[in-house]
Order: sequence, then C-alpha cells, then structure tokens
Amino acid sequence: MMVLLSLGLFTLIALIEVPALLRKKQKRELIAFVALLLPGLVITIMLSLNITVPSPVKGIEYLVQHLLQYIAGIMA
Repeated sequence: MMVLLSLGLFTLIALIEVPALLRKKQKRELIAFVALLLPGLVITIMLSLNITVPSPVKGIEYLVQHLLQYIAGIMA
C-alpha cells in the first residue's frame, strides 16, 4: 500500500513539474530534477518495503580512501 502511495505522490510531483520545465526549455533543470527525483523514489520504496538503505558515508569513505592512496602513489 505504501509503495503505491509513494508512486502516486512521486508521479503527481513529476506531472506538475516536468511540463513546466519542458515548456520553458530548461533541459539542465529537468535533468537535475530527474536525477534527484528517481533516487528519492527508490529510497522511499526501499524504506516502505523495510529494506535497509545503505549509508552513503561508507561509499564516500571508500572513494576518498582510494583517491588518497592513488595520489600518494603518484607523489612517491
């Protein structure tokens, strides 16, 4: 039930925002809107299905750690 409600609300938001962005020919804003809306929808559905959402901090930590190791290898 919560999944359907989430899909409905996200669809309603998209139906309100997307035509206005298309009318104004704001392609970059549309891309940014979709890039934020879709992950938000996925996370909302995951939470409504009681699926554990991974922390983004671990991914950022992994990237920074490997980037620093790469830079240290170049500097050595």
